[in-house]
Amino acid sequence: RKDVGVRVSPRAYLESQTSSAELSPRSLGNVEDSFKADPNVCLEAEVPVFQSRIRRSLASALGILVVVVFLSSTLQAQEERNVRSDTSLKVGGLLALTGPGAEFSLDIRQGLELAIRQLEEQHEVSIELLAEDSRMEVAPSLTAFRRLRAQHDVRYFVVLGSGPVLALKPLLQQEQVFVSTSAAHQDVLTDDPPIIRHSNHSSYDAAELASYVAATLMVKNVTVLTLENEWSTSFSEELKRKLESHGVVHQEKTFRADDADLRPLILAAKAAASDAVIAVTFGPSLVQLMRAAKELQLQQPFVANIGFAITEGAREQAAKLALNSFHYQDTPTIPAGFRELFLSQFGREPSGYWALSAYTDMEMLVEAWLNARGSASQGAAYLKSLGEFKGRFETVTVGKDGDILIKTEMRRMPR
Repeated sequence: RKDVGVRVSPRAYLESQTSSAELSPRSLGNVEDSFKADPNVCLEAEVPVFQSRIRRSLASALGILVVVVFLSSTLQAQEERNVRSDTSLKVGGLLALTGPGAEFSLDIRQGLELAIRQLEEQHEVSIELLAEDSRMEVAPSLTAFRRLRAQHDVRYFVVLGSGPVLALKPLLQQEQVFVSTSAAHQDVLTDDPPIIRHSNHSSYDAAELASYVAATLMVKNVTVLTLENEWSTSFSEELKRKLESHGVVHQEKTFRADDADLRPLILAAKAAASDAVIAVTFGPSLVQLMRAAKELQLQQPFVANIGFAITEGAREQAAKLALNSFHYQDTPTIPAGFRELFLSQFGREPSGYWALSAYTDMEMLVEAWLNARGSASQGAAYLKSLGEFKGRFETVTVGKDGDILIKTEMRRMPR
């Protein structure tokens, strides 16, 4: 081609202008004879060899691009299907519908239900909470877990109580399920189970309480009254170690949730000339102890651990009884926006922070479900990778082990 300074043979020129079906030895021979007579005959011809190659290259590139775009959109659609195969989610709730934790559990259940209403609308999905009565005990929890797995193939659970969570823990990895819990026992997250824990910690709470007793109340001898269950026993063990580190001497008395008369415990503390009484319990037994302390005119400080914050009506009872010196461990303050929303839906204000933590837990559970690849247990791995989760009413820090710490603080109730 003269425009690009390319010389072509007569055969190439003829082939570029005609189809192979039109070529014949005679036509090729005629051109070759002309070329021998005048070698410049082909220099004036515009042979579209390069143009045809460019057109073919562009056509090939366009075809490849179409295929790439198609495959990309197909893979993206498949990935979205892998994230969530349907639009309905069943959540198993192993809650204390009866027993000493029933009042505390009501806040949690309603916090979960409130979040479900908002999340269904937000994500255009259906979420069903299948609540079972665990009484925060091991045997009922295991039975309920098995029933929900067998009858409804539930893969996402909210579980209350350290004992139930520790009992279920060996099954979680094996059956590839996700658990959200507020269990405070220190062994809940060992061995990297598919668990997200949003809770106070026994070790943290015990350290705060022991420091308060030693530094603020400045006592040297205390009686610890401990409810006989997994959580209270674990807390007391931590507390006694922390008290010893502060040089505080302690004695311990234990009791059962169904003990009718708790006055002997207060009498024992008075007989030991303890400088303070520490109650490690929750629910009706805590209120019983407070009443016994009032009836027996306990003058020493009465200190309630974090069980106070999970006991319905404990604050009102403490204010009414007006003990000589009452101190308690409490959770963070609830945002006004959440308190107002809760009140509008249930006709009452939440008893404490646990209603809000349950709301946030359901937000995280649904986030895990929407982003899980394959098994539900991978939803826990997804949340652990976030570092931080921003919910509607609070932002929480998620540890790499799935731990979300609720920091408690000590307070004194004015008389």
